[in-house]
Amino acid sequence: ERFMRPNKPVLLTGVSNGWRCRSEWTREDQPGERVPDISRMADLFGDAKVLVVDCDAPLDTDLSRQEMPFREYARYWHARRDDSRGKDGGGDARLLYCKDWTFAEDFPDYPAYETPPHFADDWLNEYWDEQRVKGVGRRLGSHRFVYVGGKGTDTPLHADVLRSFSWSVNLAGRKRWLMVPPHRAHHLLDAKGERRPKDIERADVDRFPNAAKSAPVVVEQPGDSALFVPSLWYHQVRNETDCVSVNHNWLNAANARLSWAMLRDELEDVRAGLADPDDAGDGVLCQSLVERRAGADFKTFAGILASAIRRYMRRAVGEWENESRTRSGKRRRLDGENKLDDENERGLRVAVDLLEEVLDADDEEGASAVASAWEGSEGALEEARDALKKGRETLERLGGK
Repeated sequence: ERFMRPNKPVLLTGVSNGWRCRSEWTREDQPGERVPDISRMADLFGDAKVLVVDCDAPLDTDLSRQEMPFREYARYWHARRDDSRGKDGGGDARLLYCKDWTFAEDFPDYPAYETPPHFADDWLNEYWDEQRVKGVGRRLGSHRFVYVGGKGTDTPLHADVLRSFSWSVNLAGRKRWLMVPPHRAHHLLDAKGERRPKDIERADVDRFPNAAKSAPVVVEQPGDSALFVPSLWYHQVRNETDCVSVNHNWLNAANARLSWAMLRDELEDVRAGLADPDDAGDGVLCQSLVERRAGADFKTFAGILASAIRRYMRRAVGEWENESRTRSGKRRRLDGENKLDDENERGLRVAVDLLEEVLDADDEEGASAVASAWEGSEGALEEARDALKKGRETLERLGGK
């Protein structure tokens, strides 16, 4: 009510006490202050392949990132520290940052942490978990990350994928965030209205004449704290000290409509850029381009919504089972008495309404479509339709309209 729905950031303290990753990945450097324990992490996860970016490189993209075993990154880490102490550590002057490590997917049997309850209603990651349980395969998608970076490493200015929320828990170290609310984000654009700077504070005044007007909110994030980053807030992050953190992107009823609006906008832009009318009418082609640009296509988004509907329905049945027991302990069916709390019912309603819009979107193309966006994915389409039908039925039983 205070932050998620109004789309405002908030810093929560004391969230990682008791987490295994905090006790095993960090160590106390001085009373009350913890630092990353890279040697211990290398012993535990040295063979894991991680993506590393050079923060001094002109671009931070997937193509500019280097994959290496975490053990090799740990060697770089220690060599750089030896150099800073006047020792001969090998002379590696790069500023390397281990980013977007899909740790939870790489080590599913290692309970590193528990998602704070404030962020637990997570349609995005629950969907990918559901897909893996079905045996679809690994590396499908993950928005749970670990970041490990030395002092001075940073993440350039950006807004998160799919207009999602994100949360970041600093296990050790201090981060400095600059965050720009959506209503001031237009000041970040260059004179042509096309690009944004990597760093607001170092933006070229001639190229980005209004960057200072964005008036970013400055957040100094200490260790053992979580920062909630709302949808559409552009932000950049700098590690003021050596840091290790856990980050998730996620969706729920509070911001899913923003994601759907983004996907529609992306599809419109894709079609506008295709000169051949047949290409513009090819739903499969257009959706593949939308997925490349936005991180998801309509089919994936429909799957996310259908997955959320099924979870809310299971909660409804669970509550009905709890409330529908006689004194003898036997269950009895009491139609109309099953219910969800207000927040879960609202989530179910938003997921159902949005899924109906997604499924209707393909029909809107009509006879002009060369190929349906669902061509070759008929099984997924039927699954989404089934979830929509059952979701509507559940809402009716709950007394919804």
